[in-house]
Amino acid sequence: MKTLIVQCYHTREVGGWIGRCLASVEAWAGARGHDYRFFDGSAFELCGEAFLRRVGDNKVAMANLARLELIRQAHQQGYDRAIWVDADVQVFDPDRFDIAPAPRLRMARETWLQPAQGSWGFASTLNNCVVASNAGDPDLDFLIQATRHRALHREFTHNFEVGVQLIRALHPILDFDLIDNVGMFSAHMVQAIAQGDADAMRRQAVCHKTPVQAANLSVSLHLSVRLPEAVILQAMDVLEHSRGEAINGHLRPSGPAR
Repeated sequence: MKTLIVQCYHTREVGGWIGRCLASVEAWAGARGHDYRFFDGSAFELCGEAFLRRVGDNKVAMANLARLELIRQAHQQGYDRAIWVDADVQVFDPDRFDIAPAPRLRMARETWLQPAQGSWGFASTLNNCVVASNAGDPDLDFLIQATRHRALHREFTHNFEVGVQLIRALHPILDFDLIDNVGMFSAHMVQAIAQGDADAMRRQAVCHKTPVQAANLSVSLHLSVRLPEAVILQAMDVLEHSRGEAINGHLRPSGPAR
């Protein structure tokens, strides 16, 4: 199956933790034999003038539609499958990480943990940080139409309205296939990983229930606490050096390997 991995960010000359995430995905794609293509902000032109006028300068809203259009564009260029991966996703166990072919459009399964009353509260849902779609899947065209419709025919106030809120509302009806080996770590969890908080990492693993070999670090979200880059890089080191064992090891009775 001819597959293209697609990513987009404001410029290719980007360093720091985002640059490291992008490099990890590109390296993984090459190792898997997938084609890889990076787009800068010019990809937002695929949204069209009408959509761009409605969302203003909201780059996340633009990306929510552009990712779907980039996947469709890849299909039109002859790819059997295209996979969008957010710029803040780190592949930390590339040898084990795979997004297996599936008959229908797939998105990442999200297990979101954050502090709550002295412990960790969590919510389980889905997230469009990774979207995989085969050529000809009618759900892709429907999502593009629904995203455009929401922006053009209702008051726009937040990027969630043309992103995660929309797909989560449709999930009970369309029953999207879920990718369960990509984690979704809140900034609180990223900080806990950097600090070696075993209780937090155990909670993340147990609530998600399946091993992860890649994760969206989520620290670019404005709803999250702002972390110093050194903390983010430390968490990335922990995940990469352990190949995810710092999290996944808690799924075994014996715990992570020492």
